Amino acid sequence: MNRKKFLSILGLIVVIALTVAAYFVPDANAENGQTTITVTVANEKHPSVEITSPISDAEFLPSELVFSVNYEETDTLELVLEKGTESASFLPTITDPSGTFSEDDIDLSNVFTNIYGDYTFTVNASGDGNTADASIAFTVTPLRVTKNGHDDNGDPIIKIVVADDVEKIRIAVANPETGEPMFQVIEIDTADLGDGTVTLPFAANGMTSDNYTVDVTALGANDTELGTKNVDCNYEEPKDEDAPAVPDTGSFAGSLNVSKSDYILAGSIGLGVTIAIIILYATKRSNKRK
Repeated sequence: MNRKKFLSILGLIVVIALTVAAYFVPDANAENGQTTITVTVANEKHPSVEITSPISDAEFLPSELVFSVNYEETDTLELVLEKGTESASFLPTITDPSGTFSEDDIDLSNVFTNIYGDYTFTVNASGDGNTADASIAFTVTPLRVTKNGHDDNGDPIIKIVVADDVEKIRIAVANPETGEPMFQVIEIDTADLGDGTVTLPFAANGMTSDNYTVDVTALGANDTELGTKNVDCNYEEPKDEDAPAVPDTGSFAGSLNVSKSDYILAGSIGLGVTIAIIILYATKRSNKRK
């Protein structure tokens, strides 16, 4: 082998050696001299979560609250309730990565100073280091008030449903112009509330036809105000069906308080008299010709 060929082969070997050595040299940009390696794990979880109850932006009595969540590809769930500056979190046990969690026995009074008001409900789901969350807002109220028609006197009827810790309700009706009470405030113990139907005594208190705002307040222990609801009730004064319907003649006759039936009766009598006179006159003329 000549010298020239030997040097060519030697140069090729050196290039190959340098290339192999460069492959094994760590990345100069890696932290602490370590190479960052990304590993993709097969069947990695990607959590998802959906709140199905309570309904967002709705209002509930405490006994109506049910917290329900649908989740998928999840290892852990965290439920967080927030009200003002107070909050509470719960970590329910789940045995399946996909399913439904439901709880209807969370006692809010164990956590919150006043359970009535506006809440935010958030659910955090995690699995294999990945996360997902969902959040809604809802309100807890001590009472619900709805209109329920009128009675035969035209008095408005309302329907009241209260929470378990409400001991008494207070009902007030304000003057639509001045805001002053129209009659004495009504207080009813919840033990006497029955099915919650209350007839408001508008007729007995001489109320005039109008639209009135009815304020209903829930009272707890020691008459503590728990919350107030209001409902607008329309009232029409009852009409006296026995009173005569007086036509407005615009003349002296209108001040005589003569009813429509009186006019009909007088007209009938007048017609009868007229017919009788005509018959009598015709009979006399017939007799004279004979």
